[in-house]
Amino acid sequence: MWIVKLALNRPYTFVVMAMLIVILGILSIFTMPTDIFPEIDLPVASVIWNYAGMSPEDIDKRIVTSTERAITTTVNDVEHIESQSMPGYGVIRVYFHPTVKIDMAIAQLTAISSTITRVLPPGCTNPYSASQGCPRAATAPIAVPGSAPTPLLPLSPLHLTYLMLFWMVMFTGFYLVFLASKRLLIRQKQNIFLQN
Repeated sequence: MWIVKLALNRPYTFVVMAMLIVILGILSIFTMPTDIFPEIDLPVASVIWNYAGMSPEDIDKRIVTSTERAITTTVNDVEHIESQSMPGYGVIRVYFHPTVKIDMAIAQLTAISSTITRVLPPGCTNPYSASQGCPRAATAPIAVPGSAPTPLLPLSPLHLTYLMLFWMVMFTGFYLVFLASKRLLIRQKQNIFLQN
């Protein structure tokens, strides 16, 4: 309730604050750098096993599962592991904590992968281990058949931001006018009561 009293006592302060929010919002829209693939430093590494002719089930049971167990017990700062088995390939993505030194983590992955090849099926060669930045790890091409409905208002994100800021300012203005008129009515009723 104290903020309502403050808004009634100082209406110009709230109007100036609303205008300042709008101006800073518009300024931040134009000064914020945009990129399709922003550089986000999330440490992710991939280990890719290749064994021609092996089914996905066998790759998962005989190669990927053993590698995941070895990685979780020997590599430092692992947050979580994701794996995918395909015919002849096994891909393991290792997500690390943000504070990890990725070069050291890749060295540990390479070392454990080379060590584990002794217990894997015969003919299994050393895997390919590499750092994988977040933009490559987080994006995938997707093709969806069918027709998409056309939007009612084809607005760009910039126009939507302007529209949102406009309605925020309008709502704030109407609310302040409502509070001021309510206060004026209360004062008029008090004056009429005091005169009688």
